[in-house]
Amino acid sequence: MKGEYFTSEYTSNGEKSVLWDDFTFFPNAALSYTFSPYHILQFNLSSDKTYPSYWTINPQITYLNAYSVIQGNPSLKPSRSYDGQFLYIMRQKYIFMAFAQYKPDYFAQLPHQSNMELQTIFRFENFDFRLLTGIGTIIPVAIGSRLTSRITIQGMRLQEKSNHFYDTPFNNSKYLGRIGIDNTLTISDAKPNLRLTLNGYYVSPAIQGVYKLGNSYNVSAGLKWTFAKDKAILTLKYENIFRSRVPKSIEIDMGNWYSRMKNIDTSRFFGIAFAWKFGGYKERTHEKVDDSRFGK
Repeated sequence: MKGEYFTSEYTSNGEKSVLWDDFTFFPNAALSYTFSPYHILQFNLSSDKTYPSYWTINPQITYLNAYSVIQGNPSLKPSRSYDGQFLYIMRQKYIFMAFAQYKPDYFAQLPHQSNMELQTIFRFENFDFRLLTGIGTIIPVAIGSRLTSRITIQGMRLQEKSNHFYDTPFNNSKYLGRIGIDNTLTISDAKPNLRLTLNGYYVSPAIQGVYKLGNSYNVSAGLKWTFAKDKAILTLKYENIFRSRVPKSIEIDMGNWYSRMKNIDTSRFFGIAFAWKFGGYKERTHEKVDDSRFGK
């Protein structure tokens, strides 16, 4: 358990104001109970803090066009995250889970309409909270000795709330699902030692603040060649093959505010990596540090 006191002040035009003044706890725990080698129950609790980047709090304005600007938010608060997870592991291979993630002061970039002019302002804003709960399962599958697969299925409920989002406070929720499959095919385990990976996932339509997001999916592939008595590894990767990792459609439909955007995903990636394992290395021995003065 860690406790933290955090305070911050901001000065603008000679006027000083307190942005936040909080005392928070960050618990972490891991519990496991083994009924038998074939039935294991685990509980994990973790917490963390995420700080906004420099560019999100820098009060500069970037003009996208005559009707849209990006604006920094100097009053943006850091976000906390509390993650809990129950796992039931059956026969040391099948995993069934229930999980929850609570993020007070969660922040994301959202648009709002200016009250002074015909202009859309994109700015990172703090939500009241973001809550994600769900259940899922991980099922490994082996076909012969060449092909191994891992199937992940999740059903989730996402809720995001902000009571102070200009003139349009929101409390939106959405049920969504995710299915993924990771495959490894051993082309040859002798000479040459070649393994092919083909991975993919699909996520149903979701939300982000005032946004309604379309579905998204991703397919990636890789080839791994091990040679020179397992000392050399050459890896080829091809990520986001169909440029579909980012939702193509983003809509806003609140009262008399309707907006629709089409995204073009440009994050397709191809990479090559080479690694060499040097043999004969022996770790140096060091004298143990004398910590008796700490009362240990």
